[in-house]
Amino acid sequence: WRAANVGKVYRFAPNDRENSLHFNPLDFISMDPDEAYEESERLAELLTVPPEEGEYFDERAIQVIRAMVLYVALTRTGAERCMESVLDLLSGINNDPLAAERAGDADDENAPFNALISDLMMHEMPTLRRMGSSLNKMPVKQREGVFDTARTKLKVWESPAIARLTRDTTFKPELLRGERATLYLCVDLGDIKRFASVLRVLLGSCISVLCKGTPVAGAEAVTFFLDELPRLKRMDVVEEALDVGRGFGVRLWMFAQNIGQLKTSYPNAEGMVGNCLAQCYMNPDAERSKWLSSHLGIRRGLLDGSERPLVEAYDLTGSDYADKVVVMLNGMDNAVLTKRPYYADPEAMKRASQVVPESSIADNLTPDLAK
Repeated sequence: WRAANVGKVYRFAPNDRENSLHFNPLDFISMDPDEAYEESERLAELLTVPPEEGEYFDERAIQVIRAMVLYVALTRTGAERCMESVLDLLSGINNDPLAAERAGDADDENAPFNALISDLMMHEMPTLRRMGSSLNKMPVKQREGVFDTARTKLKVWESPAIARLTRDTTFKPELLRGERATLYLCVDLGDIKRFASVLRVLLGSCISVLCKGTPVAGAEAVTFFLDELPRLKRMDVVEEALDVGRGFGVRLWMFAQNIGQLKTSYPNAEGMVGNCLAQCYMNPDAERSKWLSSHLGIRRGLLDGSERPLVEAYDLTGSDYADKVVVMLNGMDNAVLTKRPYYADPEAMKRASQVVPESSIADNLTPDLAK
């Protein structure tokens, strides 16, 4: 229905490679060293889940991943400018035919890494030179631990399916606004954790591109429906979009099982929820019901003037609200709505059952994009 009535439809579907878009994150990194540094840092943050404070190997591994992404972005071209090249470097594989000359003793098992470190130390960019010097001074066992951790963090990118889908690009985030396009992330619930790194990159890249530059008044809105958001772990770009996205026409609809789930990924979960124009609660747990009851207002007894909550907490968890949505709106009156699943709406059912010709779907899923 959306393909026929709204705009082009794109799908990212690792388990349906024939009908999935392709997205190479390094295509969105500039060749300009200054811009590439900033963009590589953002990509590294999306590629990896933020480590616990004080986790040395995690923190060092992220630094190495950031350096490898930057190095590949600045030194590789064409088909080699992709995540597979990053994985190769982290695994001691160097496709440069002259690498052996810089590696030293060919029988040394660390020779491939020696060549990489040598290249980093001789690079014109200070950031990469400093990383090369740091790795060169690091004890071999410690360095092995850092590289092992880095490879583990990028494990999903080793998947042949992901490799095929991320070697080139057939989708650009600008199309979400320019073509009124729709992007579906088609991943089974049980695969969200496994594909989290890839989903973080695709989602984060879309938000970053749409929020880049100077805010434009009246920009056409692009809405992100982020179901099971906490499963992707903390993403700085999501918090930033909550703060500044409105000026760029970017709207976030975030879905979580409960506030506790959101807090496991976002320490400022309460603040994030408070920044939203609307807070919607369906079948809240006992703790959140008490909070809602205390924030929905009070009523006074007609006879004795006593104050009582407008809605009692036990009512919110009871059968009277089983099919209700409690909506708190900033600057507006709150509301209690009745849930209306799509199968109970004739128009929604009509749209859901509409059959689109296969040729139309193929045209929408595989656009001819200029690199």
